[in-house]
Amino acid sequence: MRTIALGLLASAMLLNGCRNSTVEQTSSSPALPNDIQTAFVQGNTEFAFQFFQQLAERTEPNQNLVCSPLGVQLLFSLMLNASEGQVYDEIAETLGYGKGAALEAVNRHCEALQQTLLANDTQQRLHIANSIWYDNAAGVLHPDFAQATAQFYKAEAYQVNFRDTVGTAKMINEWIRKHTFGMVKELITPADLVGPTTFAGVNCLYFKGLFERAFERSKVATLFHTETGRKVSLYPMVQRFEAVPYMKGAEVEMVALPYQGGSVRLYLLLPAAGRSVQSLVADLATGRWNEWLAQLRPTALQVELPRFTIDNQAIDNQHDLQGVLQALGIRAAFAPPGFTKIYVNGADSISVARQVAKIVVNEEGTEAGAATIVITQRSAFEEPVFRANRPFVFLLRHESTGAILFAGILRQPQE
Repeated sequence: MRTIALGLLASAMLLNGCRNSTVEQTSSSPALPNDIQTAFVQGNTEFAFQFFQQLAERTEPNQNLVCSPLGVQLLFSLMLNASEGQVYDEIAETLGYGKGAALEAVNRHCEALQQTLLANDTQQRLHIANSIWYDNAAGVLHPDFAQATAQFYKAEAYQVNFRDTVGTAKMINEWIRKHTFGMVKELITPADLVGPTTFAGVNCLYFKGLFERAFERSKVATLFHTETGRKVSLYPMVQRFEAVPYMKGAEVEMVALPYQGGSVRLYLLLPAAGRSVQSLVADLATGRWNEWLAQLRPTALQVELPRFTIDNQAIDNQHDLQGVLQALGIRAAFAPPGFTKIYVNGADSISVARQVAKIVVNEEGTEAGAATIVITQRSAFEEPVFRANRPFVFLLRHESTGAILFAGILRQPQE
């Protein structure tokens, strides 16, 4: 048994419907023209695989990986509503919308995507939640940002005191635990909020589904051959399918395992003997995904794979997204002035961009959760201090009459 390349990948792998590059329009907003919608879906898929590739390049040969490109896509799409100029263009282009993409079109696309993902399916659970955390001490929340995040992303808004680093970190982590159903325990620490913190935006994604038919545990041990040369003896999960989507080419072997309900499938991509999973991920990032999807055919097949849990919540294993996003083209958001429309007259740049994710695959099915956060600071933002450390004017005024009782200048204070 060779290495399996697996990731929790954006809508392209979560939504079976995205094989046809469509997103069902179930919102009250007018439907997007087909050409725009198709371009957005294709661009988002390209971003998903490029993001996946960047993270994969940062992992060690013996290190497992799970991530959620969809979590990053939705959170930074939300943040477009706080952007303008270079920040806006870099985010829009990186996410696959195109430089200068209309904000209303992006918002309507994300609204429809989330509603399609969350369409009622009693046989599985898919949950998406967004939230914004703001501090009145940083200014007045921009009304356009507040309105758009609530309307299109159903973002919950919380007013907090970021100077209470312990209390605010606790509230954010509790919200994340709730909306990942306990899969993500902690995303931030109080240290992440130290300094002139002004804002936090959070996305949570959770999935739980049963396979269409449960696997069985093999009674015969097999060897898993790692890329570092180790051989791991294990008892794999086994199931024989009468007709499951499958293809085998010169570079890759792929199977799509169905869950109950049919809207989600787990795609397993096995590189050809002698190829690394990194080369396979690179192929995905260069557009081979649709080519391979088109080659899938219903096939009688026995599938053997290990049960596994991948959890990157350890502090030294969390996904620090700054380098990844900068490599993909989002740079201006990490430096002043950053986001100028979170607050009226704001100028807030990203100080923390992070994601943690966990996935469990066993004989019955799959449970996965991910949380993504951006935290902003304002380089010039501090709690206001009136520091009279140079000559000043003073006026003693009677408030109700406006009479100036005394007036003066202090140029030489006493030591």
